[in-house]
Amino acid sequence: MGADFNRLLADEIPDAAIVVTPRGEILHWNKGAESLLGYTAMESIGCLIHELTVPSDRIAEEFNLLQQTVKSGAATFEGLRQRKDGSLIYADISSKVVHLNNDDAPLVLLSGMIRSCARL
Repeated sequence: MGADFNRLLADEIPDAAIVVTPRGEILHWNKGAESLLGYTAMESIGCLIHELTVPSDRIAEEFNLLQQTVKSGAATFEGLRQRKDGSLIYADISSKVVHLNNDDAPLVLLSGMIRSCARL
């Protein structure tokens, strides 16, 4: 079981698995994220996470979560997230810093999971 299994697992878990840059640019959006949040991967990749999933009155919380994750290496949070149709969900969110090395420079990514606790 190698990289293909890992990729399959990441794509098929029912929770939203999202990878963003430290500034919040979406790089990966799995099927769980599509189902939970309503946006396809094609619609999401390249966008900023707060533009798609964070209610406008909660954007500061999202930036704090990103900063906390970068600073401490991981963070957990409970809060509201917004689906594509505008409906809100109460979510359990966890994030972790992932360090990748490429030819140019080390790359820091934030890997996050969102699990819906309740739809409002």
